[in-house]
Amino acid sequence: MSKPNVILFNWHDAGDWFGCYGYNTVNTPHVDRLAREGVRFVNNFSACAICSPSRAAIATGKYCQNNGVMTLTNSPFHNRIHPDVPHIARRFKDLGYKSALFGIQHEAAHEHVETIMGFDEQFATDPWPNADILSHYASDWLDNRSDDDQPFFMQVGTIDAHLNRFYSGAPATENEPYAPVQDTSKGIHMPAYLTGSEADKETVATLQGLLQRGDRLVGAILDALDKNGLSENTLFIMNVDHGVGLHRAKTNCYDAGTKTAWNMRWVNTIKPGTEVQSLSTHVDVLPTVWSLLNNTPIEGLDGCDFSQHILQSKRAELHDYVYSHMVENTRSIRNTEWKLIRNFRPNAHANNKGDCGIQHKLHDTKRDKCPTDITPCTDYPDLELYDLKNDPHELNNLAYDKNHSNTKERLNADLWAFLIKHNDFLIHDTVNSPWQAATRKSLETHCAANDIRLLQAEGPLGNPIDQASANGQIFKNPYL
Repeated sequence: MSKPNVILFNWHDAGDWFGCYGYNTVNTPHVDRLAREGVRFVNNFSACAICSPSRAAIATGKYCQNNGVMTLTNSPFHNRIHPDVPHIARRFKDLGYKSALFGIQHEAAHEHVETIMGFDEQFATDPWPNADILSHYASDWLDNRSDDDQPFFMQVGTIDAHLNRFYSGAPATENEPYAPVQDTSKGIHMPAYLTGSEADKETVATLQGLLQRGDRLVGAILDALDKNGLSENTLFIMNVDHGVGLHRAKTNCYDAGTKTAWNMRWVNTIKPGTEVQSLSTHVDVLPTVWSLLNNTPIEGLDGCDFSQHILQSKRAELHDYVYSHMVENTRSIRNTEWKLIRNFRPNAHANNKGDCGIQHKLHDTKRDKCPTDITPCTDYPDLELYDLKNDPHELNNLAYDKNHSNTKERLNADLWAFLIKHNDFLIHDTVNSPWQAATRKSLETHCAANDIRLLQAEGPLGNPIDQASANGQIFKNPYL
């Protein structure tokens, strides 16, 4: 048997909103089949609450602080994966795989795809196609692989379930020529972190329609694999970049913004119906896949290898914590019971419930300036602490409850330790406000207690963000 083929399917803004994750109002039979016939990671979390950094973490096995992508890769930001950090596509190509990209990748600007990823072929990458358009390209390509002895690495990405165009009311475009799709055939799921407004209901209905459409692409690929006799020798990996694009989800470090699906199927190797309950995160994908394929281990990755959890049903926690971030705003640390969020800038959501009507106003293309009729949150906590077992939607901030001060201080110290170890640019943040002064004091207290001397350097976001990493991360990390 030749080397196994590999398909990496990346969803846009889907979180874990699939039937196999308990969302009974969502029609995703093909994703549910993928989970049923392979492994489902139950507690997987994104490295970042927006697209490019989270995808870069999946593709490199390194935290965003170490792979060079801390914000978006498209204009005007232009973050790039560091030249010394190979993308997963490049790694497979070096092993002799034929590589092809279908649809969206968001871990590099279009002009950087060749140097960073080096795909042999690209299909429908610009403008970004929806799932129904992309299914034709992917199916046709697989139809021509059954007689090809060269193993392939196929990366697939779809615009579904990205909500921005549907928030804004922007006109149809070449890559999105259809009217907004909605699915309410099983009702709608209204998460507790939303107010339940009419805008919420309308948006969730659209989200469910986009998920249904994206699921059809998964089905088309699975059908093409079956049709061409490729299913048994193909590892199918499905990831999601971050949480759904609802208010108080995407762009936030609450679980609604960071909890994501991770499913894999490899017929006759991964036992159907396998579940991994242990905490996992995006940087674990590459080391786990590499081990499953019996490749020589990659040195220097940040992630953990979960192959034995998959093959031998091991249950041990490999992570004490998982971490997420949102550009210059927030950093979070989470274990199985608690979540601590540090806000480096005022958090517009704080403990308020979200209302998708705010998103509609912010994205309204008919406005010629930012809306002034949105009431911002006035409760700006620098720290947020949540009891995840009793408050899974993170609505009751316990950071200033004296009964939980020890938990807060322990998590705060561990978060600072992570940010220092990986030289997060925010530890070099300039002090221009009382808020930043208080944050700096907390950092200095931690450093003094642990005999740590920080570099005296200004972080990249002290300057325009597009200077952050024209060729990767801007600072060489002295703490590793």
